[in-house]
Amino acid sequence: MANYFSGFFHMTQALQQTRGRHQLRTWELMLAGSCAGVLFWCVALPLDCIKSRIQSQPLETSPRRSWLAALHSIDGVASLYRGWQVAFGRGIPGAAITLTVHHRALEWITQRWEQ
Repeated sequence: MANYFSGFFHMTQALQQTRGRHQLRTWELMLAGSCAGVLFWCVALPLDCIKSRIQSQPLETSPRRSWLAALHSIDGVASLYRGWQVAFGRGIPGAAITLTVHHRALEWITQRWEQ
């Protein structure tokens, strides 16, 4: 999760410097959120694939040997990113909306708190 929020933070910082203003437009926040979603799934998807392979193995099998053997079989490392279309297809809009709403809500709360 650290790469999710740090990706959003660094992307908003870069956009603020590029645009020369502190307040970003909604579409700019959504762009930063989308980039954070891509970054998150690039890291999380291989771990999720490994977890799914371990969970699908019979209890008698050694989990470490099973997923290592499956990984090096037909598809190799590319099998760790199987299903990336679905993960990115739902992760990018979800991250864009979630982080934009979070950012705007935090701005609103901060303004009310300081008054």
